[in-house]
Amino acid sequence: MKNVIYVIILCLIFLCSCKEVIKTENNTVDVTELLREEEKQEMGKSLKITKITTKNDDEIFKRQVERYKEKYPDIDIKITEYDDYNKFISAINIQIESGSLDDLVDATYLDYNKLMDNGNIVNYKKLIETDYAFDIGDYYVNVLDAFNYRNAWPVFPISFVYGLIGVNNELPPFVVDQYIRHQTINTDDLWDLYKLIYHDDWYPDIDFTLPNILVRDLGSYIDFNNKTCNISSNINFIRLLEDSKKYFEEELDYFNRLGGSNASIYNDNLLEERALQYAFLKAHCFNTQFIMQNNSISFSNFVPLVNRNGEINIEMFTGFVLNNASENKTLAWNFLKYVTSVENNIDIGEIDIPYMPYVPINKMVFEQLYKSQCIRQINNLKYTENEIVGDVDENINKAIKILKIYNEHPMRYNDYLSVIFTLFETISPYFSGEADAVQVADELQNRIISVLNGWYP
Repeated sequence: MKNVIYVIILCLIFLCSCKEVIKTENNTVDVTELLREEEKQEMGKSLKITKITTKNDDEIFKRQVERYKEKYPDIDIKITEYDDYNKFISAINIQIESGSLDDLVDATYLDYNKLMDNGNIVNYKKLIETDYAFDIGDYYVNVLDAFNYRNAWPVFPISFVYGLIGVNNELPPFVVDQYIRHQTINTDDLWDLYKLIYHDDWYPDIDFTLPNILVRDLGSYIDFNNKTCNISSNINFIRLLEDSKKYFEEELDYFNRLGGSNASIYNDNLLEERALQYAFLKAHCFNTQFIMQNNSISFSNFVPLVNRNGEINIEMFTGFVLNNASENKTLAWNFLKYVTSVENNIDIGEIDIPYMPYVPINKMVFEQLYKSQCIRQINNLKYTENEIVGDVDENINKAIKILKIYNEHPMRYNDYLSVIFTLFETISPYFSGEADAVQVADELQNRIISVLNGWYP
């Protein structure tokens, strides 16, 4: 009898241990039962997604969706894809006006702050705070917060990209020494370094053009949350205009014609000689060959490119807004959680694509993904002048360790689409000699405030 009681007690202990329980201030939530109940309610439902397909991570997203379908075969996923920006925006506007917005919509080209103001989309921050089954510690909260708008998160990014910049080791030693003191570097720092060697036939950087610089530092001039800006008579802005005209007047057309990123140009043998004339080299964070030790001694010390507030600018992302009027909010949210999970992405690094074009929002997925990325780049660079040298594991561990630190840095994504056309249209008279920098700054101040408040002049 004692043995029977003992067995029963052991069984009860085992069953209790199988349940995942979260204690809150007011109650205890059985997460396992909660998830099972949600899954039951979602069976047979249909999830509608609108996505633009002009990005490098389309194959990855397709794989993530297929994995979701394998796990939840009773849920119908309907994805409407657009390969043209104008058609995508037109379709979304029609959906909003007719009240037929899909459950999830690609946020890349949306004015999501306006959608948040109008109550069209869900605040993910509030959603996450009430989801006891969501472990926010597994995610890059700094990236979620990069989209912060009036203490709300209008976008849930499933991936992101940011820029690194390195120095040409053939520059005068005193310039290189000044550069390598930086753990991050901003545009002002690069300007000051470039001025030291401007007359020595060095080019600054292909990404170092006025349009890119302005977009990167918009957060220094414009407060999108409070719809204000401080461009008028701003010393930094006026200095930027004047320096651009003084130092880059001849190069601007050349840079804009050439296009692309420095990293791609550097890897192109036909243009490598030209690339070596740059003082600095821009690379995206997924170009791990620039972090690992290789035979090329041309560029090194790649650090994040930050804005004047010390934040890394997210340059691209894939993410979604969630329709506030959707009847499938729980289904849509669980979909986003699963496609970003370790379970869904367990072998994502094996997808046959040239390179992994982003950083995943889930920290655990990042580490396993980038091991595959490093190995792929090591193999691609074998028998070239840029071959990775040294112990393979040491190189991989070094690259991942460095990027993990960079990934946790404060970040910002500027919703520049709403103001970009006004910005460039207004500054054009300065470069044509029709207005001075102060006049342009004053005019731009007024026009930007008008755009932010929805008064399009």
